[in-house]
Amino acid sequence: MTKQEIVAQIKQAAAANYDEAYGWSVIVECMSDEEIEQEFVADGWDLKKAMAEVKSFVSDQSDYYDEIKATAW
Repeated sequence: MTKQEIVAQIKQAAAANYDEAYGWSVIVECMSDEEIEQEFVADGWDLKKAMAEVKSFVSDQSDYYDEIKATAW
């Protein structure tokens, strides 16, 4: 699988999970294909490894969002 194919799969997963956690929307709304590749797809990585990085990012972003939301009121 090429890097571009992995990026496409990440974008598809992000769109499908958009409402599930804040981090997915960050990928959809804020990241270009080049940024997705730089952040999540290293040389020699397969889709499984890239998605593990994506899920870690989503979790971190969602935790940060929840912290901010909890202090807003």
